[in-house]
Amino acid sequence: MGMSMTEQDSKPKPYPALRNIQYSPMMQGEEHYIILWDPSGLSSEKLIIPLNLFHLFQFMDGEHSPEQIGVEYLKKYGEFLMPDKLDRLIADLDQKLFLEGERYEAAKAAAVKAYRDAPARTPRFAGKSYEAEPQKLREQVAGFFSSKEGPSPDPSEHQGKAIKGLVAPNYEVNVAGPIYAWAYKELREAEAPDVYILLGTAHAGLAGPVAVTDKDFESPLGVVPVNRPLMEALRSKGGDALFADELRHETEHSIEFQLPFL
Repeated sequence: MGMSMTEQDSKPKPYPALRNIQYSPMMQGEEHYIILWDPSGLSSEKLIIPLNLFHLFQFMDGEHSPEQIGVEYLKKYGEFLMPDKLDRLIADLDQKLFLEGERYEAAKAAAVKAYRDAPARTPRFAGKSYEAEPQKLREQVAGFFSSKEGPSPDPSEHQGKAIKGLVAPNYEVNVAGPIYAWAYKELREAEAPDVYILLGTAHAGLAGPVAVTDKDFESPLGVVPVNRPLMEALRSKGGDALFADELRHETEHSIEFQLPFL
């Protein structure tokens, strides 16, 4: 059946929905701009836009059409934003995977498959936040323990005892190494546990409350294996939903930074 021009025109256009994108102000000369990037690491792109266009991003919530977004620009600045300029901005955001939609979902699905097909999670920050060469890393970690900012050489009050857990940093190892050493001195001198359970911060955010991964973690000091029976028990009890966001582990540093100390 044919469709009249009126019916075609009444068909709603896609309403752009911005993903969880981070941004920061910057200046070029005397002009103020905003730089945007994807904290999840799925997209490596960056976008620099003037402040007047950044005002529109609050309306890219999946509930405003491009026409409605243009009206908001008119309300704010008292001038029209040419539709083709807004269309180009939306297309650029979509191309960079900054918008929800088919392009983003396809890229995410491919990234999840690649992560799950890999034999282990590769170290993302070796050579950047800590030494990548094994011997240099051992020396670096030893230096954190012996530095003047590091822990006292006196025995820990928990020496030989079981401890329930500890809180350690997840900041740059190159910078916060001695603080890591204060935490891991307690673990080194305590009664050795059978299994370590590492809980890290998801700096890029999660769709659900947690993101579990059953990947072994590679490190310059060797592969850190996960406890397979425990992972199978978690999956049996909690289902695949616990692993739905596991791609976040690929670019998240909070657990990787603990491995040189374990």
